[in-house]
Amino acid sequence: MRFVHPEYKDRAKTDLFIAAVVILMLAFFYYLSSVTAFVRRIVSLASPFLLGIAICFIQVPIVRKADAFQDRWLFRKKKHPTLRRAISAILAMLLILAVLTAFIWILLPQMVHSAKQLIPIISRFIRENSHWIGDVAKQLEIDFITFDGSELNIAWEQIVSGFSNYYSVVFSNIVNISSSVYKFFFNLFIGLVTGFYIMMSKEAICARVKKLCYALVSPSTARSLVRWTRRANSIFGGFISGKIIDSFIIGVICYFSMLLMRLEYALLISFIIGLCNMIPFFGPIIGAAPSILILLIINPKHALIFTIFILILQQIDGNILGPIILKDHVGISSLWIMVSIVVGGGLFGFIGMLISVPLFSLIYAIVKSWSEIRLRKKGLPTKEEAYLTQSDIKPNAEP
Repeated sequence: MRFVHPEYKDRAKTDLFIAAVVILMLAFFYYLSSVTAFVRRIVSLASPFLLGIAICFIQVPIVRKADAFQDRWLFRKKKHPTLRRAISAILAMLLILAVLTAFIWILLPQMVHSAKQLIPIISRFIRENSHWIGDVAKQLEIDFITFDGSELNIAWEQIVSGFSNYYSVVFSNIVNISSSVYKFFFNLFIGLVTGFYIMMSKEAICARVKKLCYALVSPSTARSLVRWTRRANSIFGGFISGKIIDSFIIGVICYFSMLLMRLEYALLISFIIGLCNMIPFFGPIIGAAPSILILLIINPKHALIFTIFILILQQIDGNILGPIILKDHVGISSLWIMVSIVVGGGLFGFIGMLISVPLFSLIYAIVKSWSEIRLRKKGLPTKEEAYLTQSDIKPNAEP
């Protein structure tokens, strides 16, 4: 290989790299189901610790403020970093738990009250639209629901008979639901504990990982890994905390606006809108659909007013509020946001929809930086305008 011309060596390396990428992509798509199942299994096992990392992202700004306050007022003469961090981490955890408890304490009774109010309204809606619902039931071959005028008749003996035939399926579903509830609270507990311990030794963990990088690879590669790790921390931390703040503000605006417009079930609908707003791009649509349906059953005029309002609200969020809060933590166009959400949601469900945008943003930034470095080495321009206006790109053009 010493006597091979450098140009051919570079071309051979490029061809081998392209061939390797193509083979890996073909293998990935061929074994996509197995790869997805394996990744889902890993994510499921690591979910408590991933939750702990997410809690850390939320705690970081609170801990920084608490550390600064203690350095200024409590530990001015003698520093106690371990004690200071323990106090800050405990305060941040207590604050998060207090906010969640207060939120549930206020919201849950209101939601139960709203659900109780919705039951007679839905019953009245069924009576007033009995003929239409009866036709739909016949088309769907639902034979245990019939109408006698406006009265709804349910053949309970068929339901009981069907339950006796499928009791094992129902029992299995009950067990699965109970297992999911237990798993949720278990993951939440482990996540809180993990978040506390990570926050306590955050700097030490970062130092050990950095030390390992410098031990395994060359210094230049280690510096690059450290730089991109910090960029990933900035993207994920900024996106998670920013999206929580953005969704909370949207929920509050929705609540008080609905109160001013005197629309029904303001708290319940605002909670749905704020929660679904955590999902980028498709979140507003997912949240608005059931909310409009609830209002449509009660008052079609109010449903129309709410539809217009939510369109205006989402435009304000997408063009003003979101960019101010998220700033440059996303850094990708709406097209790539949509692609990342569709792919992430299809592979990993709701969690995939939440983390797909910052993950794709990080991958996009890495690919962009790598391509610009390669272009500079070749003496080619890095600005996209050059590739739009020039028909032939030559080396030593404007970088």
